[in-house]
Amino acid sequence: MRCFIALPLPEEVKAEMQRVQNVLAPHFPKRAVRWTKPEQFHLTLDFLGELLVEEVAGVKGRLGSLHFPTFASELGSVGSFGRPARVLFMNVKKEVEFLHQLQQEVALSGSKQPFHPHLTLARLRTSLPNLQEVVQEVRVEPLSWHVEEVQLVQSTLAPQGTRYEVLFKVGLEP
Repeated sequence: MRCFIALPLPEEVKAEMQRVQNVLAPHFPKRAVRWTKPEQFHLTLDFLGELLVEEVAGVKGRLGSLHFPTFASELGSVGSFGRPARVLFMNVKKEVEFLHQLQQEVALSGSKQPFHPHLTLARLRTSLPNLQEVVQEVRVEPLSWHVEEVQLVQSTLAPQGTRYEVLFKVGLEP
């Protein structure tokens, strides 16, 4: 089972992300970008990769014992990463230190990659020469939301697109 640990997003944050996608879309040839579907918007804390069924039970146990307070977060600006750029994202600009602490609490993959909290808008198949100019012009509503839950999500790759299924969720402490 291909799994990751993530934070769900409220509908108003998803709506703002979709609005930003609509602002960006005219700048890209149709086949140059694969937009993230709104129902798949989330903030990944840890990508676990392929797990055995018995390993999933262990992850659920670890998440079930999580003691972490709720906190607020806020949408930041649009950016890209990769050389050449391969991902368009929105960053998070409020209580980023809490996100880092929470990520360290739930991280199980042993990844050596530094954690950069972001919300993926799209994956680029080809880069746009004026990409930095385009993303700098996009204005984002500074929406704030409360982080109240952590989820274990299964990601199933299929020809018609990736499907996500929440396997387990745990609430953070008020």
